[in-house]
Amino acid sequence: MLLKRQVCRKLGLPINGTNNQLAKRLKNHMKRYRTPPVEFAVKAILIEAIEKAANEATVDHNQEPVRWGNAQGLTHLEDQDRLKTDSKKHTDQIAYLLQKVKKVESLESDMTALKATTESYFAVRSRFFAVFLRDNFHKSSRADRKLIKEDNFAAHGGDPLTDALMFKKSLRTDDKTFELLYGMTWGRVIEYAENPPVLEVLTAHATAVAKGPFPIATLQTELEKLKVSFVKWVEALKEGGYQKDFLHDLQAPETVMYWRFWDQHHTYQDCLSSTKSGVAKSDGSGRIEEE
Repeated sequence: MLLKRQVCRKLGLPINGTNNQLAKRLKNHMKRYRTPPVEFAVKAILIEAIEKAANEATVDHNQEPVRWGNAQGLTHLEDQDRLKTDSKKHTDQIAYLLQKVKKVESLESDMTALKATTESYFAVRSRFFAVFLRDNFHKSSRADRKLIKEDNFAAHGGDPLTDALMFKKSLRTDDKTFELLYGMTWGRVIEYAENPPVLEVLTAHATAVAKGPFPIATLQTELEKLKVSFVKWVEALKEGGYQKDFLHDLQAPETVMYWRFWDQHHTYQDCLSSTKSGVAKSDGSGRIEEE
């Protein structure tokens, strides 16, 4: 009855009366015009109802879309779904494999850094730090004084990779001392495990500063210049994003400062060689010892 009343309204007919009266009114109208206006009116009402329902409906994006079509078309859609699912699985597998590769690379970096794994060698490297603290800052703990008494040539120079691994194992925890010697954190040094040019600079700087301070003014002056050139190179390296292949760009600031450091290092070594007392340094007691 509601639909008949709506059709009558669409056709401009009275909408009052019973269901039978409405039906009779519509039937007479169709006979009079010999056209199917009622059919058009019904379609119009249905279209309005559908549009209204569409406007008021809420969309659930998580709900699977309704699909219709012939068997071949639906099969094609199912194949596309399977391809999407397989593609996501492959993407997840690739991401998992990349994580594994990163872990392997990290292990390889540690293996490259691992020149010696024995505790005795780490003790020798720890002695290097103890001597540096004693001679440059007059700081010496009981444990460090014990280490200093042990004589081993490996403790007399820088060894960035082994020292970095020693700190990674928490055999020493004075990270600031490490940064004074090598200009960067031990974690950063491990990242340069396969970069000889960088490691050579770090070794040269640490070896030089560990020998000082020198009682001879000219030699100490050259050492201070070497320290400044090293700091400038480290700053340029940092500003450049710690690139590992920076030497390929001859105009890069870190490349320019890299070669300036070596120029100053050669000057320092010449001054060191010309000193009659050889590689002289203060042992903390005021006397000069020759190595």
